[in-house]
Amino acid sequence: MLPRSPRNAIVGVAVLGGVLAALVLTRASSSTPPWIDVGSHEGLLSRRVIYVEEAKVFVVANGSDVVALRSQAPHVPDDHVLFCPSSGWFEGRHGERFDALGRYALGPASEGLTRVAVRVDDGTVQIDPSVILGAAPRDAGTDPPEGPFCSGGGELVPSSTPGYAASSG
Repeated sequence: MLPRSPRNAIVGVAVLGGVLAALVLTRASSSTPPWIDVGSHEGLLSRRVIYVEEAKVFVVANGSDVVALRSQAPHVPDDHVLFCPSSGWFEGRHGERFDALGRYALGPASEGLTRVAVRVDDGTVQIDPSVILGAAPRDAGTDPPEGPFCSGGGELVPSSTPGYAASSG
């Protein structure tokens, strides 16, 4: 029979091993895979922004880097922003605006758009929307818009492409 302290250590290791095994099996047997393929890195670089409708996430080329942003407006749980191709910014129905990296610029939002995990694996861009990385604070500063906003001082109209706004002009 083992002395009490080594036996406790063995039991502790066995319990920890069981917990880790359960976590691995739970993640592996989940009906939702942790990473979602978005497309090729080369394709993202040419398009600049891709909207992944099933995850409600925008994937943005930032030079050679990649950023993934939830489309959910930070201040209204069931409201989503749209990407405006003419300005290169994200716009919401309540006047909120965020630059191409999701940093707050205007409107009632309390912070920037929420970032989620993104990676490039063997040339394929992938996201894991369950891994939240936070949002830029309201005072983070922004890049200037590339052109006119889609709302143009009026109503924001969705385009026929999910996640994108129609031009105001």
